[in-house]
Amino acid sequence: MRTAFNENYLIIKSCFPGEYGKKHALGAFLFLLNGSDAQNVIRMTDILECREILKRRLGRFTAFRDYLQLPLVIKMAVAEDPEKYLEGLVNTYNRIMPTYFTGTGQRFITAMSLYDNCSEENLDSNFERMYEIFEYTKASHPILTGQEDMMFAAILAADGEDVESVTEEMEKCFNILKPKFRLKNPLQGVSHILALTDRSPEEKTGKFLNLLDAVKRTGLRFGTGPQMIILAVLSVLDIAAEEAAFQIKEIYDYLKKNRYIGKLGFSAQTRIMIATAMTAASNMQDNNIIHDDVRIGILRTVLTSSMTGGMILADSILDMSSHR
Repeated sequence: MRTAFNENYLIIKSCFPGEYGKKHALGAFLFLLNGSDAQNVIRMTDILECREILKRRLGRFTAFRDYLQLPLVIKMAVAEDPEKYLEGLVNTYNRIMPTYFTGTGQRFITAMSLYDNCSEENLDSNFERMYEIFEYTKASHPILTGQEDMMFAAILAADGEDVESVTEEMEKCFNILKPKFRLKNPLQGVSHILALTDRSPEEKTGKFLNLLDAVKRTGLRFGTGPQMIILAVLSVLDIAAEEAAFQIKEIYDYLKKNRYIGKLGFSAQTRIMIATAMTAASNMQDNNIIHDDVRIGILRTVLTSSMTGGMILADSILDMSSHR
């Protein structure tokens, strides 16, 4: 995966020479996460073709410009029909009520989270479930709930569980974790991810906490932003905490010394986020806990959305102090 990451980074950099290095690294990871097993290095022709499709179909003044263009082009490049993917995503984006959002970014991520995991015939019902889950979350935790929680509502809606069951599971996980953290903001997103699995709330929160402790024993300090969400994804997979922590630290050290991105000025928190996401991605296939293709797709979406939000839409979150 590391060799492919380097190759993809260089290809994307050559296709988007005017962008800054974090976007190139994001694009390299997104292709590894969403591409096929048979092809782990992106073709430059695919990138250029999809960028041209985006420009031709939406024009220069589309909402999907600037920081959203590169992840969208990557998603188009891995789709069977890039034009059809773009059309479906744009239609989903346009159906989402803009009143829930202060800008384009989180609305785009929500649309991607919903569209990537829903069939066309289920889209209407999942829209209704998404809003219902979000309103429940907002009523239960009005101070903690923000526009970024709509993405999690979309993911939980796509999972197919009934709203009452999934919100009850979220609340149980949140209440177990709440006394153990000084800052509560990331716990809502973590609880959303843990609600996707079938284990008891006590078991899956315990597994998450054990993994967090194991990572801290390596000397890495987790922040309170998307790193925690990505760690929650890793915690639901069938991998021992010490082994997962070892892999995160190994990739973190590799990124720090990497001759291509080691000089880009990534913060320690950004490197931790990439290392955790790469560890989760490499352990996701053939996992004994997540045995459902739908949930594998949903977890991939969580990683895609969290990485996009973390590296591009919410850079200010990345350097917040550790909290536990």
